[in-house]
Amino acid sequence: PLVFRHLRAAFKQDRDEYIVSLCDGPLRVVCQHPKSGSITYASHDNKLLIKTMNKEAVMQFHHCFPSYHGHTVELEGNTLLPRYLGMYRVTIDQNNDVYMLVMNNVASATLPMSNIYDLKGSTVERNANVKELQKEQPLLKDNDFLSAKKQIHLGQERDAFLDTLRADVTWLESQP
Repeated sequence: PLVFRHLRAAFKQDRDEYIVSLCDGPLRVVCQHPKSGSITYASHDNKLLIKTMNKEAVMQFHHCFPSYHGHTVELEGNTLLPRYLGMYRVTIDQNNDVYMLVMNNVASATLPMSNIYDLKGSTVERNANVKELQKEQPLLKDNDFLSAKKQIHLGQERDAFLDTLRADVTWLESQP
């Protein structure tokens, strides 16, 4: 759809690179979410994440998407929010549709990462579990960040980062 084309343009996502990332190799399972039944895949080049969604999650997404689209386009893609690039429905048979949401993979950076944190700004049940901690590259959470006494140093980018963060938080607070 045209709205995702607008978003890809705002995020400066090259059309051909997007298609190559999405279609030119096998997907790799990154994570399975037992509560929702969804699965997150990474593209063969690790630039994209593809998350399956059930109909209820798609309806919730569609409810907030027009506002997200407006916010993101208004900021010319300068946001810290997830970068949604496409949504597709695959019909397997008459009674079975699979919905897939495509987004940029922020962990696809070329620089090595010593730790990866999923920070949500909450400490309630925000610890990596024992199974996660046993992985070679565990996905750590808010309380792990605090326990390690980590800090984020932004240097000269501090003011621009905080402006972007404020704009995103203001938009999130405006959502029902």
